[in-house]
Amino acid sequence: MNTGLAGLGAWARSTGLVTTEAGEAHLEAIGLCRWASYVLPGCGAREQALMAQWAAFVCLVDDAFDAHPSAQRHDAAGTLMPTLLGVLETARPPTAHASPAVKALADLWRRTGQAASGAWRERFIARYTEFAEASVEEAQVRESGTLLDLPAYLGIRHRSITMLPLVEVSEQLCGSTLTDFWRGHEGVHRLRQAAVAAVACGNDIASAEAEHALGQQNIISVIARIERCDRATAYDKAVAHLREQLRACRVAKAELDTQPGAASYATLLGNWVYGSLRWQCETRRFGPTPNKAHLIRRLLKESETTWLEAPA
Repeated sequence: MNTGLAGLGAWARSTGLVTTEAGEAHLEAIGLCRWASYVLPGCGAREQALMAQWAAFVCLVDDAFDAHPSAQRHDAAGTLMPTLLGVLETARPPTAHASPAVKALADLWRRTGQAASGAWRERFIARYTEFAEASVEEAQVRESGTLLDLPAYLGIRHRSITMLPLVEVSEQLCGSTLTDFWRGHEGVHRLRQAAVAAVACGNDIASAEAEHALGQQNIISVIARIERCDRATAYDKAVAHLREQLRACRVAKAELDTQPGAASYATLLGNWVYGSLRWQCETRRFGPTPNKAHLIRRLLKESETTWLEAPA
């Protein structure tokens, strides 16, 4: 086991997120140290390790919901999410009887937020609030059996993948901070939205078969139902959607690359998109169910994605 993975495992055990050998094996299979090296290729080992721990918190809490049907009830999500938001808003140390999720988030928030500006903490809490609200909506949809159309599904999905809160963490760790002017700039907004759409679509393609086995909605099942097509055709349509989002990322990034106040942020998001898609081709997070991640790998090899900065 490499040093980074050993450190990640030790942290997960210390918070209670991992308590068994099977849990340790699952954490290793996810490959989050590799993911962190992909999305933050220019940062040091300490920053990448902390980024991997944030991702482990997100993935392991999410996977626990998927593994236990009762946890997918909207009242369960409605209880957990306000509790996690309370950790961020109060910054108080967790009690001895706090849940592993609370202990993990409190530790991450202390180590990341204590050196951050008040403005950054407010932004992160706002992003995490959006994620929490989307998670409750997602649980309500699952519990009720509501069949969403594609815009409604994507509207929730783009907020529930936790990308935007973790991008805020990346900004803090890398020191890639936008001024107020650039943070509100339409070009930055376009790049951010296209990046989220691309990562969300790639995640859905990689996890579609595992989620199909659980009876959960996914971009593939939504397209197949709305378009009345088979799953193979739905995959083709999802890949076309991903290709379009990558094109939008490329155009938006090119506009910002020449702007001194926004170029580093554009590079950060470019690495996030490329790194996350590359990781989605490699992760074993979704178990032994065969997946279609090779479709993402093929797309990454196309010439139109060469604007993304590949990790060294």
